[in-house]
Amino acid sequence: NSGTEEKEDSRKQNKTAEILNESIEDYLEELELYNNWIVDFKKKKEEQQAL
Repeated sequence: NSGTEEKEDSRKQNKTAEILNESIEDYLEELELYNNWIVDFKKKKEEQQAL
């Protein structure tokens, strides 16, 4: 029955999409932390140069 197979494929695709979304969210969080770190680093560097 191809209807059952389509449902199964759809379920697998949804699962894959969920996993990808979670990975992307984790990646964006990491990126944000990294970006904040760079911003802080630049600020400190500018403050030191101002002295």
